[in-house]
Amino acid sequence: MAEKSAIQRIKELDEERAKIFDQAKEEALQKATQAVADLNALGLKYQLVVAEGKGDEKQLKKGPAKPK
Repeated sequence: MAEKSAIQRIKELDEERAKIFDQAKEEALQKATQAVADLNALGLKYQLVVAEGKGDEKQLKKGPAKPK
C-alpha cells in the first residue's frame, strides 16, 4: 500500500478534527440546555439562544424580571 501524501493526510486530519469539534459542541450544548432547564425549574426565566451575526456567539439570557 502506497503512503498517503502530506496533503491527503492533512485533509483526513481536518475531517477528523471537524467530527471531534461537532461532538464536543453537541456535548456542551446538551449540558447547557440541561443547566437552563434546571434554572427554569427553580422558577427563573432563562433561555439559551444562538446569536445571529458576525461572531455567531451563543448567549444565556435571563428573561424579564418578575413583578413583585
